[in-house]
Amino acid sequence: YKGALFAWLAGVMLVTVPAIVGIHVGRGGDTDALQVLLVTCFISSFLLYADQGRKGSLYLAALFLALAFWNKSFTAFFPLPACFIYLVLRQKLGTLFKDKHFYLAALGGISLMGLWFLLSALFGKSFSNTVNGGNMIELMLGFDSLSRFGAEEHTGAVNLDFIPVYLDLAFTIWSYLFYLSVLW
Repeated sequence: YKGALFAWLAGVMLVTVPAIVGIHVGRGGDTDALQVLLVTCFISSFLLYADQGRKGSLYLAALFLALAFWNKSFTAFFPLPACFIYLVLRQKLGTLFKDKHFYLAALGGISLMGLWFLLSALFGKSFSNTVNGGNMIELMLGFDSLSRFGAEEHTGAVNLDFIPVYLDLAFTIWSYLFYLSVLW
């Protein structure tokens, strides 16, 4: 919103981030590349609602968040604290909670996420030879949500600060510059 140069610099900054262009995401064809797209679309739609009051963008944000959940489960929720802080800093949190469109969009997004659980329970694949869970729901809730972010077999040691340490490694100096730019 600050202008074309600011947008261009933000794009260049994101392209140089190891977490986005690294082997695992950008060049490996992993579902993380799709996750980056869906989360970026969510944040973009959320900002159009928060800064410009576009009600339809709130519904798009809920759709993109639900699709990101379908794609990579709980990693879709990583930007939510940043969205909350953004609303607090911009003094728009009260406006969000007074808007009926927020509740309708949240209901729609939660319903789409709930549909994943329903379809997984009815038609999901079961695994008999894995230690990570017996079906897709157990795999998502146990392995993807809890085990991956702190268990010894994934991090080398029990590491409760895995997420902030990983963000520091994956986003390097750019994460700090991003937070400074939000305050700018």
